Amino acid sequence: MHGDRPSASRIVRLEAENFKRLRAVEIEPDGNVVVVGGRNGQGKSSLLDAIAAALGGAAARPAIPVRAGEEKAVIVADLGDIIVRRVFTASGGTHLHVKNKEGAVFPSPQALLDRLAGKVTFDPLSFLRQPPKQQLETLKQLVGVDFDSLDQERAALYEERRAVNRATQALKYQLDRMPLHEDVPPDAEEASFENLNAELERRRAHNRQREVFSAQLEGIIADREDVMRREAKLTEEIEQLEQLLAHKREQLATTQQSAKELEARQAEVQRAYDGFVGMDTSDILGQIRNLQEYNRKVVENRAYADMLKQVSKSEEDADALTRRIAAIDARKKEILQKAHFPVAGLGFGDGCVTLNGIPIEQASSAEQLRVAVAISAAMNPHLRVVLIRDGSLLDKDSFALLRQLAEENDLQVWVEVVREDGDVQVLIEDGTAAAAKTTENAD
Repeated sequence: MHGDRPSASRIVRLEAENFKRLRAVEIEPDGNVVVVGGRNGQGKSSLLDAIAAALGGAAARPAIPVRAGEEKAVIVADLGDIIVRRVFTASGGTHLHVKNKEGAVFPSPQALLDRLAGKVTFDPLSFLRQPPKQQLETLKQLVGVDFDSLDQERAALYEERRAVNRATQALKYQLDRMPLHEDVPPDAEEASFENLNAELERRRAHNRQREVFSAQLEGIIADREDVMRREAKLTEEIEQLEQLLAHKREQLATTQQSAKELEARQAEVQRAYDGFVGMDTSDILGQIRNLQEYNRKVVENRAYADMLKQVSKSEEDADALTRRIAAIDARKKEILQKAHFPVAGLGFGDGCVTLNGIPIEQASSAEQLRVAVAISAAMNPHLRVVLIRDGSLLDKDSFALLRQLAEENDLQVWVEVVREDGDVQVLIEDGTAAAAKTTENAD
C-alpha cells in the first residue's frame, strides 16, 4: 500500500540521535522560519545536515555520519502525511524507511523522497556568495541544463578558428609582400631559352674559330721575324767567314726558301683572317635577359595566385567554423528558451546568472535574496523546506525580509545562526536541544 503523497509538506517533528555532533534532539518547529542557534562546535550545522541527509539521498550523506564512539545514527523526519526514518551505521551501512501516517510502508522510499524533496540541499545564501560562474553552474544543474559538451565543442571550434585566422593573417602578410606583374598574363608559362641558347652557342663557336686563326697568324709572324733575324746574321757571317761561304750559301738558300714559304703561308692566313668577320652577340644576350625577366614575373605571378587561393581557402575555413560556432550558440539559445526557470526574468548570461538581463550580482541585496528564496521554492514544490547555514550574515532588515518571503512562498526555512538569544527557537548545546534564551531586544 503506497498511500497518497502530499502536494506540499513541511517538517512537523524532527528527531536526530548520534548524528555527527548531535547526541539526541527532538524538535517540533513552529512558524515559517525556524532559527537554530548556539555557539560554534555545538551541533547547529549537524542539525541542518540531518535534515538534508534524511531527505536528500546519497548526495547529501556526510563522510562520517555517526557520532564518534557510537554504533549508529538515527534521523526521523515527520512530514505530516509521511514519516521518514533513516539509519546510518558506523560500519558504513544505511537504511531508509518511509511510511504514511496510517503505517503503510513505501517499497521505493528513496524514489519517493527524490520526487518529494527536490533540491532540499540548495542554500539560498550559499548560492548568493558563490562566484558568478559557480552560480551559473548551480542554476544549470537546478534547471537541468547541461552545456558542457556544447561548450567544449564551441571552445575547440573557437580555438581552431583562432588558429585558422592566425594562419590567414600570416598568408595575407606574405601575399601583401609578393610582387604581381600586370604586364604578364596570369596564366602565362615560362618562356624557353632553347633557340636563343643554340644561336648564341653557334656564334660563339664561329668566333672561337676566328680566334684560332688569330693565334696561328701571331705564331707565323713571330716565326718570320725570327727567320729574318737569322737571315741577317747569316749574311754577316758570309761576309766575315768567306771560308764558310759555300756552306752558308746552302743554308741561306734553304732559309730563303723557308722564308718564301712562310711568307706565302702568312699571306694565305692573312687573307683568311681578313675575310673572317666577328659576329655581334649583344642582341641575343639582350633577348635572353628580357626572357629571364619575363619568366621571373611569370613565376612570381603564379606564386601570388597560389597564395591568393590559400588566403581564400583559409578565410572559407574560418567562415565555416564561425557558422558552426553560431549553430552551437543557437542551440544553446534554443535550450535556454525551453528551460524552465524557477523565477521570471532569471536567465543565463555570459559567465553569470542574470535577472532581467542584468548580472544578479548587480542587483540589490533584497532582490538577490528574493531571487534565491524563489529559486528554493521553485526547486522544492512539494517539500517546502529550505536550509540556510550562514544566517548570521543576515542583518536585521534581511532577516525580516526572509521571514516575509518564507510566508509569501509558504516555506519552512531552517536558519543556522551563531547566537543564543534573540529570535533563536532551537538552541543547540553539546549536541542536544536546550531551552532558547530570550532578551528584551529579541527580533
